[in-house]
Amino acid sequence: MTKVKSVPFSQVKQKLLNTPEAVKGYEDADKELEMVEMLYEMREKAGLTKSALAERMGLRPSAISRLESNPYQTDIPRVFFSPSTFSPAMARRYTIRPPHSTHSSGSRLRNCFTICA
Repeated sequence: MTKVKSVPFSQVKQKLLNTPEAVKGYEDADKELEMVEMLYEMREKAGLTKSALAERMGLRPSAISRLESNPYQTDIPRVFFSPSTFSPAMARRYTIRPPHSTHSSGSRLRNCFTICA
C-alpha cells in the first residue's frame, strides 16, 4: 500500500493562486470593483438617486442597489456593457481621464481616474 503524504492547505492554495489564470482573475475582479466604485462616485457627484440612474441606464432600480451593495454577486460586465446601459447623455456628461499626479491617499479608483463632470 502506498502512503499518501499530506500537504498543508496553505501550500496548495499558494500553488493554485500563483498561476497566470489566477492572477488574471484577481486583476479582472479588481477592475470590476473599480467600475462599481466609479459608478457610485459618479452617481453621488451628479446627485442622482439609484432610481434615476437606473432609468438613465435602462435598468431596474434593484440592479443598481444590488450592484452597489453586493458587487460580488452581480454580473458586472453585463450591467456595464449591455447596449442599453449608457445613454449618449450619460456619455457626454462625464469624461474619465488619467490623473495629472498621483495621490498618496484615497481609494484605488482615485489613483487611477479623475472623474470630471
